[in-house]
Amino acid sequence: EALQRQRQQFTADLHDDIGASLSSLQINSAIAAQVFDKNPQQSKEMLLKVEDQSQQLAEKIGDFIWSMKPRQDEFMTLSSRIKTYTGEILGATPIAYHLSLDYSADEMVIDFSMRKNILLIVKEALNNVAKYSQATNVFIELKVENKTLFLMVSDDGLGFPGNKTGGNGLQNMRKRTEEMKGTFEIKTQEGIGVKISVTIPIP
Repeated sequence: EALQRQRQQFTADLHDDIGASLSSLQINSAIAAQVFDKNPQQSKEMLLKVEDQSQQLAEKIGDFIWSMKPRQDEFMTLSSRIKTYTGEILGATPIAYHLSLDYSADEMVIDFSMRKNILLIVKEALNNVAKYSQATNVFIELKVENKTLFLMVSDDGLGFPGNKTGGNGLQNMRKRTEEMKGTFEIKTQEGIGVKISVTIPIP
């Protein structure tokens, strides 16, 4: 029953994440071809969009493959993947990052959909920090207590103007958390920073 549920979730994820990206690629490619003669500049802009979408699609497929690989490989664990993406996203910025990772999560989180969602929440949070926060420091904490996983990402940046917390990235993180039957909380104050807390029961 658990395996059947994972298969159903995997199919749904493929349809939502990969299927939607492929459809968008197809549409933008077709538009670029249609306007090529009459409006080369628009065609160029559409092709640049296709290039960006292709890169994002490759990353999504990579995340799907990673989520299904054996956890025994030290380079394929949840903690190592979080470390890698943190370095990739923040490495080119002046933001110092501080990691506190509970390695027991690598053994306890075995559902591939949960592994993928946790990673994508971290990526979304770190992308927001890199793009908007102007922070000096960001703190990423992952810990497991009593079959519950706690994930915290906080920064000392600008916070959200007017404490607005309704952007698409935040909604995506909230949706992924709810898919795992978890709770999503965000605290922000303009000029103080942002703290994202995710609490997930481990099946």
